[in-house]
Amino acid sequence: MNVAVKRRFLCFTIVVLIVWIVLWRLKSQAKLTVNREIIKIAPAVISVFYEALCPDSKNFVLKQLTPTVEKLPDWVYLELIPYGKATTTTNPDGTFSFECQHGQRECEANMYHACSIDVVKDNKTMLAIIDCMITDNLNPEAAMTKCVKELADDETLQSINKCFSSQQSKDLLKMYGEKTNALRPRMRFVPTVTIDGSQGTQALILKNLYLEVCKVLSGGGPMPKECEDNM
Repeated sequence: MNVAVKRRFLCFTIVVLIVWIVLWRLKSQAKLTVNREIIKIAPAVISVFYEALCPDSKNFVLKQLTPTVEKLPDWVYLELIPYGKATTTTNPDGTFSFECQHGQRECEANMYHACSIDVVKDNKTMLAIIDCMITDNLNPEAAMTKCVKELADDETLQSINKCFSSQQSKDLLKMYGEKTNALRPRMRFVPTVTIDGSQGTQALILKNLYLEVCKVLSGGGPMPKECEDNM
C-alpha cells in the first residue's frame, strides 16, 4: 500500500469516526430531551391534610394552595383531606361519630368539604369551592350552598346535599381519618402538606408552596418554564 492510499484510508477512517461521534451525541441529546419531556408529563401531587375551621388551614388554602395551582394548573394534582386532629368512634350499630378539634361545627364543615371533594371531579372547580367555603365556614351548610351556587350548578348542589345527609359523608370522613392517621411522621401541625408523598420541610412548604413544588418538578435539573416565568 503506497503512501497516497494510506493517507486516503486514514482520512476515510477519521471522517467515519467523526460522523459516528456526531450521530452518537445527537442520539444521546435526543434521549435526554425525551426523558425530560416524560418527566414533565407527571404532575406533582399536593396532599393537604387540613381542618375546615382551622385558621392556619384557611390561611394556607387562600394564600398558598390556590395561588400555586393558578400558576401551575397543568403541573399539579390535588388531594384534599379534611380531617386534621379529629377522632372517629365506631358505634354499636356500625355507624360513625366524630370529635373535631374546633367542635361539632367543624365536623359538619369537614363533611361538607368531604362531599364536595367527592362529588366535584374537576380539580379547578373543586378547589374554587373549597377556597370559597373555607373563607367563612362558621355556617357550614350556608357556606356550601352559597359557594356551589356561585361556582357550579344545581345538580352539584343536590349531589353534595344527598351525600351529606347519608352515611356516605361519614364513610368519607372516616376514610380521611385513616389517611391522616397513616401519615409518617405523624401529624403534628394542621395543616400538614406533602408533595409527591414527602412531608419535606413543612416550614418551607407552608411558607412558599409554589417554590417547593417547582423544586420537586425540576427534579434537581432546570426548572420548568412555568416556574421560571412566575419566579
